[in-house]
Amino acid sequence: MYRAFIYYWGLGDKRSLKKVGEQFSAGINTVKAWSVTFDWKNRLSEMDRMASDKLAEAAIEEDVRIRKAHLSITSNLTGRLMAFLNDNKDKPIIESMQDFERLVKTHHLLMDKPTEITGQTITVISAVPSHKK
Repeated sequence: MYRAFIYYWGLGDKRSLKKVGEQFSAGINTVKAWSVTFDWKNRLSEMDRMASDKLAEAAIEEDVRIRKAHLSITSNLTGRLMAFLNDNKDKPIIESMQDFERLVKTHHLLMDKPTEITGQTITVISAVPSHKK
């Protein structure tokens, strides 16, 4: 009774063998037998895992699609801003530079790159000064 199992699975948190019996005009003992014979418990886990995997895959695909669209927009705006700055070299550009900074930060966020300097590292190549005589 595949249809009965699919109905059972579709009930979600409200699933019960009694509801399956009512839907398919079967007694509770018959539905219990189907459940045991066709291993509904393990099949439920597998179906839930498959559904979860598909939802996760769809969410990732949607995230990638949105990021690509936003990256396209920020790339386009960066090009337009650079053209504006080139055409207006003699004008004050404080607002434009702030806009550019916001645009770069947005672009970095979309690419999962840091947007702020969070620390600096100094590497000491040699701690012993050389003395030439």
